[in-house]
Amino acid sequence: MKIINKFILVLILSFAAISQNAFSQSNEELVQNGINDYQDGNYQNAVDLFDQAIKNTKSIEQDLPIVNVSEESNINVSTERDVQVSKESYVGVSDEEHIGVSKIELTGASPKNYISDPLNYEGSELAKLYFYRGRTNMQLGNKEKALQDFDKSVQLDPSYSEAYFRRAIANHNLDKGDVCADLKKSMEMGHSSAEILYKNLCN
Repeated sequence: MKIINKFILVLILSFAAISQNAFSQSNEELVQNGINDYQDGNYQNAVDLFDQAIKNTKSIEQDLPIVNVSEESNINVSTERDVQVSKESYVGVSDEEHIGVSKIELTGASPKNYISDPLNYEGSELAKLYFYRGRTNMQLGNKEKALQDFDKSVQLDPSYSEAYFRRAIANHNLDKGDVCADLKKSMEMGHSSAEILYKNLCN
């Protein structure tokens, strides 16, 4: 009986992995096209593409089978991350954009300077999809929607320093929320642009 349970579990997980792989390929195209539209200034098209990618991801996650693993099966299922994330992996895309900039120029940095930063591909996980849409909503002037997207991104991935950084910028533009708390959190994860703004706004 135990062997049959394990075999069924392996079949279900294999099917889920195959379905996820097939889905991610089409979703990757949506995300890449959305980022391309963002870079070209076609922000509404980009939002529509990110919307579709988010819907696809939510749909596939709801369709995945719920596996009940009994104690008898001796299979350990962990919801915690087993991968140790290095400090370097926390550093956001913005960090590279300030290489070669003098300290005098950096001292005058304001949140508005970061709104038009390029949007780079960082993956197609749900937290990243909300992040991309949030960045695009900022460009469209949909500040409340952008803030909601960054909130969701942080909720889904509490280790995503760039999402904290962008949420701080959105809050600053709306004159609400604890800007300094998010900047500090992002800065503690090694985000150099967050450190610059923190020193400029919070000290």
